[in-house]
Amino acid sequence: MRTITTFLIALTIASSAFAQNNATKGAAAGAVAGALIGGHNHNKVAEGAIAGAIIGGLIGSAVDHQEQQ
Repeated sequence: MRTITTFLIALTIASSAFAQNNATKGAAAGAVAGALIGGHNHNKVAEGAIAGAIIGGLIGSAVDHQEQQ
């Protein structure tokens, strides 16, 4: 499970390098941060990565919205 999660996080980071919007970058950063935090809380890496990606994506989307105005 940890190998799959690590692979998915690396893939997200690699794909966000080509993206121009803040939502993708926020989701990638959130996934990494969430995985690190989840790994230190009873080895819940996948759950942390998912929650971090969702929250990071929402914050990045809000930033995109503000930049467009």
